[in-house]
Amino acid sequence: MKAVRIFSPGDVRVVDEPVKKPEGNMVLCKVKNVGICGTDYNIFCGEFEEEVDFPLRPGHEWSGVVYEVGDKVTAFKPGDRVIGETCVACGVCDDCLHGNRKNCVNRTSVGTVHAWPGAMCEYVLFPEGDLVKLPDNVSFEEGALVEPAANAMMAIVEGKVTFGSTVAVMGTGPIGIAAAAIARAYGAKTVISVGRSPFKLELCEKLGATHTVNTREIDAAEEILKITEGRGVDVSIEVSGSKELLTACIKATKKFGDIEMIAFYDGIYPFNINEFAFKVLNLRASGCGGWGYFDRVLELIEQKRIDLKPLITHRCTLEDAAKNIAGLKEDNAKKVKVMIEV
Repeated sequence: MKAVRIFSPGDVRVVDEPVKKPEGNMVLCKVKNVGICGTDYNIFCGEFEEEVDFPLRPGHEWSGVVYEVGDKVTAFKPGDRVIGETCVACGVCDDCLHGNRKNCVNRTSVGTVHAWPGAMCEYVLFPEGDLVKLPDNVSFEEGALVEPAANAMMAIVEGKVTFGSTVAVMGTGPIGIAAAAIARAYGAKTVISVGRSPFKLELCEKLGATHTVNTREIDAAEEILKITEGRGVDVSIEVSGSKELLTACIKATKKFGDIEMIAFYDGIYPFNINEFAFKVLNLRASGCGGWGYFDRVLELIEQKRIDLKPLITHRCTLEDAAKNIAGLKEDNAKKVKVMIEV
């Protein structure tokens, strides 16, 4: 089969690999769609070199069809439409044995750091317990968007966004745009999307944001305080990885409010710890795969309460995946999600 491999920082290629036969509880899936993630690009650039076991097969946002199953598989059969969780559980720890796979302490990330081989290929092998059935009325492309949306979903749920909430979303990548859409679907009264690209801010507004703030033109925290009449938002969701926007979250979040982080940061960012303490803010790491939140995202898509399809701005074939990973930041102002059609 054809597969994408990142052999070392700066070296990504499409190569031939053998297709492995499923045994026991393993399921062999024919891949339909795979999203290219910013983390794939970061790995290509060497930003996680110490945590990555090269050569790496990326691909953690995917959908497909069951092709063959191992002799112990009971929940899936050939022809079933599926998506894969962003982590693979060990299956033998106490949590796994008691049905709490998402709490597995030995879980392995898919296609990223110290990884289970990802799905940027024609056929991917996956444990039965880490597959999720794709509803008939959810397309394969939408299925491959569930993983980034699940990151956003985790932040929305953990931040207790509900009817009447006010929310600021810092960042307009796929997760940030999905966060705006999900926040509105959960009943948020005010959703403020913050970013730099007019194209992406317009997309945020189309999918759920009630207000947008372009940081090239105005101070984010000041504008959020203005929109909320000085009160600040109930929940800030930081998706950008920007020092400045993390600081803006502290200024723009109300007293006793929540800050949900779904980003990787370059080192430790200093911020006004006294303001953070005086406002009694909660700072929580969210996302990192949204493991265990796929069903909630699928429910929203199935009920047509969110529409993630506009996130796909570019498409490519598996044969062109390597150059699309290397060039992910080209035309970034109008590029949201590159979707591989396998």
